[in-house]
Amino acid sequence: MKSVPVPGLNAPGRLEFPGNLHGYVFYLVGQIMLQRQQLIEPRLQALGLNIVSWRPLLVIGLAGECQMTKLARLTGIDRTTLTRAVDRLIASGLLLRKEHEKDRRLVLLSLTPKGRGVYEQGLVIHEELNSHMIGDMSVDAQTQLSQALIDLLDRATPNRDNLTEILDPGGTLLVDPAD
Repeated sequence: MKSVPVPGLNAPGRLEFPGNLHGYVFYLVGQIMLQRQQLIEPRLQALGLNIVSWRPLLVIGLAGECQMTKLARLTGIDRTTLTRAVDRLIASGLLLRKEHEKDRRLVLLSLTPKGRGVYEQGLVIHEELNSHMIGDMSVDAQTQLSQALIDLLDRATPNRDNLTEILDPGGTLLVDPAD
């Protein structure tokens, strides 16, 4: 992996953001996500998806059926936008909305067989892009970066249950009775 020289990045006593975007972690994370989205969108369009419709398929494909509130937390998509995206995915035959067996007030979302097929195709695109972006970064460097990001996420997430859910979306129970 090529290293890009950044003036002042290793300056002693450097603060997180004293007017230096090169050293501003959250700016860089935001830019990574923006650039990544611009790389993946054209490939998802071949599947009839965009990033907003891909995220619910990805999360449900990885974590299993879940409710809208949990899906909103795990995708980072606001409920209004997510509701529209989910409605389109249901109309396209990719998602199924069903009542919970024990509590009919709860609605669960799951992939249909067609949705599973599109999810699997999208997952190939997703994994290829991730592999391209990671490049030749060592496993140790990936682990250190992941741990640093988890530490930031930990500080940004006051609700411990939400943090556990974010870090383990495929945990033993994806249905929150209080949801």
